Amino acid sequence: MLQDQHLLLVLNAMELQRWKMDEEQQSHEIWLTEKSAMVLIKQEKAKARAPMEAAVGTAVARAEQRLTSELTMAMREVRDGRYS
Repeated sequence: MLQDQHLLLVLNAMELQRWKMDEEQQSHEIWLTEKSAMVLIKQEKAKARAPMEAAVGTAVARAEQRLTSELTMAMREVRDGRYS
C-alpha cells in the first residue's frame, strides 16, 4: 500500500515535470515567434521609410530649384532695372 502511494506520487511528479517542460517549450516558441514578428515589422518599416525619405528628398530638391530660379529671376529684374 505504501509502495503504491509512493509510486503514485512519483508518477504525479513526473507528470507535473512533463507539463512544466511542455509549458517552457511553448513559452520559448511564443518568444521566438514574437522575436521573428518584431524583426519582420522592423524590416517592413525600413522598406516603407526608404521611399518616403526619397520622396521628401525629391520634394526638397525641387523646392530648392524653384527658389534658386525665382531668386535668379528677381536678381536679373533688379539688375535690368525692371524692378525697383
